[in-house]
Amino acid sequence: MRSSFLGKLLPAGMVFLAAGCGSNEAASSSPSHVAAGSGGSAGMDAVGVGGTTVAGAGSGGVAGRAGRGAGGRAGGGAAGKAGAATAGDTNVGEAGAAGGGAGGRSGSGGGPIVAGKIAGFGVNGQPRNWGSDGTTVKAALDLLVNDLGANLFRVEIDRGESDWEAKNDDADPMNFAWDVYDPIFESKDFTDLWDYIRYLNSLGVTDIELAAHGLLPDWMGGGSLSSDKADEFVETMLAVLLYARNRAPEPRPEFSLFSPWNETNYGPPEGFSLQPRDGVPLLRKLVDRMSQFPELDDIRIVTPETAGEDDSVTWRGALLGDAVVSKRLQAIGFHRYSGHQTGHDWHGVTPPQWMTEFNDVAGFCYTTSWDDGMQLAGNLFAALESGAEAAMVWSDYDAPHAHQSDEWQTFGLLAGSYQGSSDLCTKFMKPPSASELDAITYAPKPTYYAAQHFFAYVERGADVVPVSDDQNQLRMLGFRNPDGTLAIVGQNEGFDGTWTVHVDGDDPGSMSMWISKENSYDKAASSVTFKSGSASVTVPGYSMFSLLSK
Repeated sequence: MRSSFLGKLLPAGMVFLAAGCGSNEAASSSPSHVAAGSGGSAGMDAVGVGGTTVAGAGSGGVAGRAGRGAGGRAGGGAAGKAGAATAGDTNVGEAGAAGGGAGGRSGSGGGPIVAGKIAGFGVNGQPRNWGSDGTTVKAALDLLVNDLGANLFRVEIDRGESDWEAKNDDADPMNFAWDVYDPIFESKDFTDLWDYIRYLNSLGVTDIELAAHGLLPDWMGGGSLSSDKADEFVETMLAVLLYARNRAPEPRPEFSLFSPWNETNYGPPEGFSLQPRDGVPLLRKLVDRMSQFPELDDIRIVTPETAGEDDSVTWRGALLGDAVVSKRLQAIGFHRYSGHQTGHDWHGVTPPQWMTEFNDVAGFCYTTSWDDGMQLAGNLFAALESGAEAAMVWSDYDAPHAHQSDEWQTFGLLAGSYQGSSDLCTKFMKPPSASELDAITYAPKPTYYAAQHFFAYVERGADVVPVSDDQNQLRMLGFRNPDGTLAIVGQNEGFDGTWTVHVDGDDPGSMSMWISKENSYDKAASSVTFKSGSASVTVPGYSMFSLLSK
């Protein structure tokens, strides 16, 4: 994530909202879900004390979600679990609301990533909040996977730094001195990483990008790789991958993607400085050595992880100039924290373009508003309209960030609360201890609900289909999911109104609808019925909405 992006990324004329260390509370009005599980009543969703996620706990049980969780459609899913929640338990309805409900949601999404189709949506993960046993982080990940619908994760290594090999393991970069590496990868920073990934694996998520960030150790060059240390850099990156695959305790963490650097066009503190002319030969060294280890054959590369979209264009050309490197690429990754217009056409490109970091620009420590949610959604709309096939929000939850002297930051989709206080920017001027992390609870912000309109309804493997309205006032995208359902995600930046929405292709018939607006999130609305490809849709002002065929 960029450190001094405020001056570099704000477009001309954009007003900066002053961001002091104010509160970073979650959305003030959590949704009250319909169709409670058997014996329970619908209610508010929150992460309770001790890591408990209570989904509408009623006097007789816990409410079921409307088709979230394991992915059932409404009417076909099981009711929410009966009985009261207990500390550390995550009681979210497992596969949808019983008895019909207001329509179904797509689940966390699985299956292979297919070029030319939506690869998925997800978040950037920060294992550093794991604490002593990960109880509260597990509850947060449950929300992100089973409720939000995240199915891609980009997880930072070693608190966002690449200096884990503080001293050279030995003088031979072709030899792994495991007596040196093992203690590094068995340290708290790395065991938290492995445990974070293992828990995602237990939730069915394996499309995880292991991502190196930050600076190199001083002996390697720190902010710029020394010309004689290329092989040492390759060794230290390979050591992480080989330890995870061969030496980590069982169950070994499963991941399928790797990124060896971050925002090298921006440089310190986000990453070490590196240009394409040097980066491509360096990546070739890495790919060549990876090919010597069959256990790494399934790991594909996401790069260059540029700060901004334009620099990824230069990198793309250079990367495609090396046939060996390009064959190993999963995607060209870029980051964007502003800009809601389409500037490039990525439709049909190989490898595909992924927006691997995005959010709104409001400072480092700020109170998240619905306006931030609308801006985040606008950023995502622009990427998808340009042909990007995946996007990951920075970040999972609020946390300290190494690139800004470990100060607390509030980019997370989930807000932290500690002992009843949500002003953690003031509380944690220094990183919290493990016991303090254990007492932090997490709850969704407005940005979470804005992202959910994409994440919860659009499945991996979806095709983008044309959608329009009669007045060209709504920003919309249609998605034909692999199961044949149609999802429409829309944004109304204007006033309340009714529009005639047109869909190309097969008539979707009746579609369930959900709406989010300021202080009212994820609310089921009346179904919409299409006839001859058109339907009248009423949308409140400054809102997000989703339609899903039944």
